[in-house]
Amino acid sequence: MTKLTVSFSRLLATAAISAIIAAPASAKVNPTVGKALQQAQRLARSNASAAVAQIQIARGAASTGEEKQTVAKMAAYVYSASGQYSKLADELKSQGAPSLTIAKAYYAGGSYANAAEFANKSGGEEASKIAAQSYMKLGETSKALAGYKKLVAANPKSEYLANLASLEYKAGDKAGYQQTLEKLIRQDPSPANWKLLLGNLKLQPMADPAKLGLFMLLAETKNLNDSLDYQEFAKLAIVTGAPALAKSALESSGKTAEPPIQSLIKSADTRLASSVAAVGNLSASTAAPDNMKAGRTLFSNGNYPGAIAQFEKALKDTKAASEGNLWLGLAQLRAGNATAATAAFKSIPGGSTYADVGGLWKLYTTTKH
Repeated sequence: MTKLTVSFSRLLATAAISAIIAAPASAKVNPTVGKALQQAQRLARSNASAAVAQIQIARGAASTGEEKQTVAKMAAYVYSASGQYSKLADELKSQGAPSLTIAKAYYAGGSYANAAEFANKSGGEEASKIAAQSYMKLGETSKALAGYKKLVAANPKSEYLANLASLEYKAGDKAGYQQTLEKLIRQDPSPANWKLLLGNLKLQPMADPAKLGLFMLLAETKNLNDSLDYQEFAKLAIVTGAPALAKSALESSGKTAEPPIQSLIKSADTRLASSVAAVGNLSASTAAPDNMKAGRTLFSNGNYPGAIAQFEKALKDTKAASEGNLWLGLAQLRAGNATAATAAFKSIPGGSTYADVGGLWKLYTTTKH
């Protein structure tokens, strides 16, 4: 009999099922079995079909329970080492492996329905995660939602919150989506998490002053990277009376060698002088749109007290409540008054994209100040 010890130090190719198969104990096997298993182990990563053929030879020659068990464990090694995870799962089932182990193998192999089935048989946080992720992959949104809600209730990890938010957005649950992402940001206000929150809103149609406020938050959270984003930011700033803001953003973009960026910088320069000249007349006006434009020009030029005065003047017209409170909040924040900024953002009437943008600025203000 040949004594065979199988090494499983490099057993699995993916982290998803890392270390789910225990190394077999040393076993005494007949020479035919031992030689075939040694060949299978040697060929597992370079020639999977040849390794499987050696497993079949060993399986046919195995007669004792110990030999059969050792062959089965080597078969699992071959399937895992060669990335044949569905076959690995079938092999594990034949060995009576734990349901969680089988679920991991099925998930790694893309057999998500089977992965969910065996994960649900197992129970526990890890199994619940595999089941929820499997339902996501299968497009079974309601089941995935239920799974992630339970995971978040038990352990509100950032990973779980992000996936729950994605599912809520897909299901059209805007309120749930917003609440979940706010929890995520409060827990981890990283640029990546802000990107999740801002990316979907960025696609919604909205008035230019609201969208400019959104792009300012993209910049603030380090999510303004693309050249097209900078171009849109600049165009919004120019048309709403804030050319200095456009120029500042473009010059800090690191993309000033690009012709479209150069063209927009020239456009911003052209608008600067005329916008400053117009501030006096706009400020003296009693029309809210004039006051809002004057306020944005002053804001753009760093005159935050002057901008605040203009936005407050605009707010005397109740029709300006949404736009006025958003920009009043931004000006108060730039002036260093986070409390007044938060109050302004809270005062934006609900039900509009101004409220959506203002709510995000309020969240940013309360997590940064």
